[in-house]
Amino acid sequence: MNHKNAVATVVYKGVQPYFVPFLKSLERQSDKNFQLVIFNNGLNDLESFLVNTPLKCKVINIFEKPSVTRYKLIQFLKDHNFKKVIFSDSDDELHKERVKLSLKELDTSDIIVNNFDTIDEKGNLIVSNYLSKRLKNKFVIKEDFIRDFNIMGLSNTAANISVFTDSYLPLNTSLKAYDWYLWTKVLQKKKNIVFLSNIKTFYRLHDNNFSSLRNTLSEKEIINGINVKIQHYNEFKNYSNIYHDLEKKLLIMRNLSKKSSWISDYKKKIAAMNISFPFWWEKIKVV
Repeated sequence: MNHKNAVATVVYKGVQPYFVPFLKSLERQSDKNFQLVIFNNGLNDLESFLVNTPLKCKVINIFEKPSVTRYKLIQFLKDHNFKKVIFSDSDDELHKERVKLSLKELDTSDIIVNNFDTIDEKGNLIVSNYLSKRLKNKFVIKEDFIRDFNIMGLSNTAANISVFTDSYLPLNTSLKAYDWYLWTKVLQKKKNIVFLSNIKTFYRLHDNNFSSLRNTLSEKEIINGINVKIQHYNEFKNYSNIYHDLEKKLLIMRNLSKKSSWISDYKKKIAAMNISFPFWWEKIKVV
């Protein structure tokens, strides 16, 4: 079968404990009309995981920074004439209907953002339907909605390849939150992006998550979050003064964060806001 639909992922050293459940979740898909495109960035024993899978796989070995790897993944999908892509992180799992429902919805939407359950390292449920705790089904996402935080990972999104009309290589190739950069840039073209609560990913929380979505906020997360936002706003400061002003405020916060007393006070202020089911980077605020 000449597949025009892709499930696309990146693997790397350290993903091994979670990669088999990821593959099994793809093998259980009710619609198997897809090719699994894997960009392998440093997983030496990848073939041992794929030897017995019935999935149709295309592996591209690459040794690049994470943001460059994902940029080249999108270029590969464009260059090889795929029509639709379902993105997934290789440490997560897909609900058995995710491919089927995503492909169907992409007939009428440019891009879809799906719901997720958070699970622990062993796959046990933590929170069900995380995003729909705050978002209504068919909520339309616009650029300003994800300006201060993000809900669009490369684990809970799917798109028609035709939406990728630009180059998506960031100025800073060490950019941490590539997914946030990617979808912000795509949204500048006024694409039709909708949140759908009935499509689901199982998002795994573990110690290597860059943003954990937990209700607690550690000093490490504050400092990492400030740096992520500075990087992100710097990418777009020439596009809009809003991003320029946000970057300036975050630079001030970064200087302040060098003091332990400021960190302690900041954690108290964020806790007092009682942000239930926070989005990625939402707790990093100018307060």
